[in-house]
Amino acid sequence: MDTEEVLSLVALIIYFLYPVLARRRKKRQQRQPEPIEAPAPRPPEPLPVPQAPKARSVDELFQETRRRAVSLRDRAAALLNRVQSDERTVRLVEPVRRDALARTQDFLARLNDSMSLSTLMQDSQILGELSELLDYLEQMANQRLHGEVDYLGDADRLADACYAPLLGFARANDIPLRTLQPIAVRSDWDMSIVLNLASSSVAPLRVPVGLARTVWLWPGIAHEVAQDFYFSVEDLEVDLHRRLGLHLQAHIPSHAQDVNEHFLRQMFGPWLQKTFADVLATWMLGPAYVKAMRRAYARPGDPPQAAAIIHDGSMVDGQPPAHLRVYMACRVLHHLGFHREADDQWAAWKRAHQGQDVIYLPVGTAWSTVPETAFTEHADDLLNVMLEDSWPELAGARLISIPGLPYLHAEHAKALRLEEELLAGQVVRADPRLVIAAAVSAAAKQPSQHDRILEAARRSIIGVGTREAIHRARDLPTMRIDIPTLLTQSFRDRNAVREAIILGAAFAPRHHR
Repeated sequence: MDTEEVLSLVALIIYFLYPVLARRRKKRQQRQPEPIEAPAPRPPEPLPVPQAPKARSVDELFQETRRRAVSLRDRAAALLNRVQSDERTVRLVEPVRRDALARTQDFLARLNDSMSLSTLMQDSQILGELSELLDYLEQMANQRLHGEVDYLGDADRLADACYAPLLGFARANDIPLRTLQPIAVRSDWDMSIVLNLASSSVAPLRVPVGLARTVWLWPGIAHEVAQDFYFSVEDLEVDLHRRLGLHLQAHIPSHAQDVNEHFLRQMFGPWLQKTFADVLATWMLGPAYVKAMRRAYARPGDPPQAAAIIHDGSMVDGQPPAHLRVYMACRVLHHLGFHREADDQWAAWKRAHQGQDVIYLPVGTAWSTVPETAFTEHADDLLNVMLEDSWPELAGARLISIPGLPYLHAEHAKALRLEEELLAGQVVRADPRLVIAAAVSAAAKQPSQHDRILEAARRSIIGVGTREAIHRARDLPTMRIDIPTLLTQSFRDRNAVREAIILGAAFAPRHHR
């Protein structure tokens, strides 16, 4: 093939192939997306100018305050009708009438449209407190009217028994109290008491459901009542700190050289509330309270945990180490005259914690050990002041001189006699404090009979508003008292006369100053 023929063939191939290749190239270009151009940036929209809140006029605030007060009054009146109509809520009648309805009515009576804005703002805060109080009272009523909550009535009865000597003494000596009545309410957590609720005389005593299943929780009610009394007496906390030379708060030390005798004593400042409550609860229940405390706070598998000082950041927590709490409770038993029981309880605690004899103190970011004697010496001094000295806040009385308050040998002898009856499942008739003291002691001796003991103890207490109390009240015959015969018999007994005079002075109603 010559050159001319080759060129002709190439031209022919180009003629036929070029259109095909061109079409394929065009199709590929059509399949490729065209580049998207970024939109031009838009200028930011101007931020809305904050509008000043519309100022409410004094008249608008007055009308709103009045509407809220009327609503609370109506709620309180409706609640009063509910609690009056059912025997299970008899305990709530006076708190609802006195602390909710009467206070709301007084509020409405003094409310007028000439009040200043600041006064109305303060009144709004008062209404908030009253609303909180009503919420609690409604919760208490609902719990008593629905469900199996007889243990709340039993808790009320024991709380009354613990508070009765304190209330009677306060009335006899014109000592005003912020709280007049603790009222049990169901709690999902540990036992506690709400202090100074909405400036009322009601102290909601939050008790866990476990109270119905274990006798070991019942002595805690005495502890909570004691805490409430601590804050119920005006200025008692401040005065007691001053008399003992303690500050309300304490910092954890930053360096080991900061730890000295003065510092260790100041540690008891934030612990004073719990210490007072333990002291008073032991004073009311005797060895039973210490036994319950030992069981609650024992850490046999981790002794240092029971002897460690709790802190919140740089501040010492208000909860003393369990090791010191048990020690101080045992010392209170010595003051009551229960020397053997005190030594036995302390020895049992030490055995369970492998002879623990140090307190773990946080120093900076580490832990340091301090011999327990460095703390117990200060504890002994504080207890001597609290138990042996007179209390200016309590009309110059000593704790042991408050009628009916201390658990002494006579009370202990009665409790020991009750133990056998409770072990046999029998219902006993005695002060609820003695019933619980006997039940705790009996359960400690014979743990296998715990449920039987608890059931008998609760049937013996006869809780406020419980079915048993209602039935018992209906079945009791009406009794006539032969006054002349009673007086003739009583005055032949000098001891009876003296006791009558003491009780009359203690429980006679007095007006608060």
